[in-house]
Amino acid sequence: MMRIFKRWYYSRQKEEDCILTQAEANEIFEGPKLDMANVYANLMNIILTAMFFHPLLPISIPIAFAGCFVTFWVNKWVFLRRIKRPEDMSGMMANFFSNLIPEIALIWALSLALFYRRIYADQFQDIEQKIIPTWVVLGFSIFFVMMPVRYLIARSVQDDAETTITY
Repeated sequence: MMRIFKRWYYSRQKEEDCILTQAEANEIFEGPKLDMANVYANLMNIILTAMFFHPLLPISIPIAFAGCFVTFWVNKWVFLRRIKRPEDMSGMMANFFSNLIPEIALIWALSLALFYRRIYADQFQDIEQKIIPTWVVLGFSIFFVMMPVRYLIARSVQDDAETTITY
């Protein structure tokens, strides 16, 4: 609250009456530092919570989608309006979380298959046909975990970069 008052007070002063140094003005008018790890953690928290509660609460996936949408726009506004320009960052966190997605999909599909098999076994005689989409997703998840997709993509991009002629 004090920072907002200081911004208002010093922005109303005339240029010749201001007694602030440039460093003090930067400290008052710049926003907080960007914490990209916290942003990634919040996003993964939304996604993984929705996946965890999906068997019990199927509407959790649309709720998580809406949460991700709102989080994106709030973060975009905060990044553009409030946070000071960050230092250069590497893509290590983004690569880590994107490499984690196939394993998360595998665990999600496996938990869905086991949960649906247990919960619907009493109600349906042909339970295997009712959960065929879950088994298909489980098969694709196993395929993408076992197949080195990231390696193949990086290899194809690397080969193209080596054959490109630059002047």
